Amino acid sequence: LDLPIAAIELAAFGGTNFSKLEQLRAKTADNATTRALSKVGLTALEMISLLNSYRDANPQYKDKQIIISGGITDVLDGFYLREICQYNSVIGQAKNFLNHANDYEELKKFVDTEIMGLKVAKTYLQLKNQGRA
Repeated sequence: LDLPIAAIELAAFGGTNFSKLEQLRAKTADNATTRALSKVGLTALEMISLLNSYRDANPQYKDKQIIISGGITDVLDGFYLREICQYNSVIGQAKNFLNHANDYEELKKFVDTEIMGLKVAKTYLQLKNQGRA
């Protein structure tokens, strides 16, 4: 957060696991370090909680933007994480989009459904005890 950058992508545990990909690419199947690293990381929820605590301690971080990604399984996960995040944020869920990317019409339908789901969530859902209006 102290770096002179405008945004941070979480790439949280539960999303694409690059250590696991490297393990699969390795010439030797028994790479203990890569195997161990494939099980390390924080979830998006844990990262947001940590970032929120930093913002509480240092208000200069308020202008940072967060790309919430990693382990978001559906639009409700994304909605919840955006609602609790005290920074300007967007949701990334690459796997879900890639699952529909072979056919343009299927991808368009998926995107439209996700947008509608987020609009419905914003309209009808309200998180309790979050201390935000």
